[in-house]
Amino acid sequence: MLAAVTAVVGAGTCFVVVLAGCGSTSNVGSTTSSGDATGFGKQICSSAGADKPGYTNGVAKIPGVASKLSGAGSTFVAPILSVWTKNYASVGNVQVAYQSIGSGGGVKQISAGTVDFGASDTPMKDSELAAAKGGPILHIPLTLGAVVPTYKVNGVKSGLKFGGDTRGKIFAGEITKWNDPALTAR
Repeated sequence: MLAAVTAVVGAGTCFVVVLAGCGSTSNVGSTTSSGDATGFGKQICSSAGADKPGYTNGVAKIPGVASKLSGAGSTFVAPILSVWTKNYASVGNVQVAYQSIGSGGGVKQISAGTVDFGASDTPMKDSELAAAKGGPILHIPLTLGAVVPTYKVNGVKSGLKFGGDTRGKIFAGEITKWNDPALTAR
């Protein structure tokens, strides 16, 4: 276990483009007459060298530091963590085992002190932080995820309006029915 600081991964920074590509399991872009993908929707993490950061780690290894780390939690970050931990092992000689068991599981395991880091799509609540064993929890945002409204309403093929104001009212619980005038106004 990490002696000084335990990290919980929250949703937040700028790796969304890489994460979106890493989570892809198929190429959805168009192809050229030769059958080559045009680039749209290509799986970023499978491209040769695309998962490399393009810089070297200038931090010297500290003697006595752990050579194995364990983590658990968010399924959302699992694809990017898979790439990052593979690369980290190749340059830092540190093996990282990550269990993709869901955010709640990550919070439970880090709180119990059974893993070195937990991953959650949201920061821990004050009550969870207070109950955690093993010292203070440090939240470190790793990824950003988008929330996209989709719908399937029998009899409605298209035409609902999802402007920013309307989406805000939906998420705030002010719009609760598909036929609300804010959604159907032309």
